[in-house]
Amino acid sequence: IRSALAWAALAMLALVICSPARAQDATYIGESKCVVCHVEQKPNFSHTVHAKAMRTNPANELQAKVCEACHGPGSRHVKDTEDKSLIIGFTRSWGTPIEKQNGQCLECHKGGQRLFWSGSTHEMNRVACADCHNPHYQVKVEPRARIPATCGRCHSGIEQDYRLSVHGEPVYANTNA
Repeated sequence: IRSALAWAALAMLALVICSPARAQDATYIGESKCVVCHVEQKPNFSHTVHAKAMRTNPANELQAKVCEACHGPGSRHVKDTEDKSLIIGFTRSWGTPIEKQNGQCLECHKGGQRLFWSGSTHEMNRVACADCHNPHYQVKVEPRARIPATCGRCHSGIEQDYRLSVHGEPVYANTNA
């Protein structure tokens, strides 16, 4: 048991030392600096629930950082935009460890349905929150209608099963389920 605890402690230390955009190394620069380069993301993000909440009614100081609330402090990223380790990215190709990505999401999204995230099948199989959820995307259709297609990306056949179920029929018929 001691060796397992020692390995776990070592792994946690490595995550802290090697984690992207460490707060002690970077400072917050503000959304106005982010959108100078991320021109395409600004209009897409502006219409989302995340943008509206963070800009108009942030729940805390971190949420008031808008872009950096999720992506971490941007000062080092601005100086070297090619080094992906200097900012938190939410795609598998970016390279930010999944635990770090999910940790950022869970800073705000804890409790409720996320109470059961820890130890869940998705967590144990290293599924990132961003594998299913995209906070830069404004949902234009009934959100429940998108769930089967999203799950179907990994779970083959589930979309058709859901569509034919008692829960799916009303969703696809645009009625209240």
